[in-house]
Amino acid sequence: MKLNKIIFTSNKVLSNKLVTNFNFTKIKSEDFFEIYEWNRELYKDEENIVFVYFNDFSKSFSFIEEHYDIFKIIFVWFAEVMWNTELVGWDVIIPNTFITSKNSKKPIFVDYAVWEDYDLNDFWLVLNWICFTWEVENEYPEFLADIKDNEIYNLLEETQKKQKYEEIIVVIKLIKKDDNSQTSENIIKVLDLVL
Repeated sequence: MKLNKIIFTSNKVLSNKLVTNFNFTKIKSEDFFEIYEWNRELYKDEENIVFVYFNDFSKSFSFIEEHYDIFKIIFVWFAEVMWNTELVGWDVIIPNTFITSKNSKKPIFVDYAVWEDYDLNDFWLVLNWICFTWEVENEYPEFLADIKDNEIYNLLEETQKKQKYEEIIVVIKLIKKDDNSQTSENIIKVLDLVL
């Protein structure tokens, strides 16, 4: 049985770059999602990389669950700097704490494996920070968060309804910048490591 590693994004610019860089092959196109696959030569008998560009996460996730045994789930897209002045436009963040302002919503914590060979400076990679998902675009959390976005908390909440996925999720965030060319190169390097 192959290990299916599933990458999700809702960002079309990033989607196009990943499809081109990793030479994904489109296998399905629906109104609400597109599914691509890539069998890495080195591991072609052992793993299958599945890339999902979605407009509707619920529908795309249902399709993936129905057709694949999931080994790892990776969420990838942009975020904005919030309070952390150390972050700059080419940084790649793997946050582990996710908060939202919605009433009675508890923080979501994501554990992930950190490989010993990482030289974080080579990949502009930052680990273990807090991501805030807003309900209203200009709102702020009750306590400090490093970055913010508009959807990851909701996606994690939906994914973690089934406890079997809790320990196989990785979230990769790119700090937004006017020119995302360098940022895209960095995320591709980090994604290649995580895969």
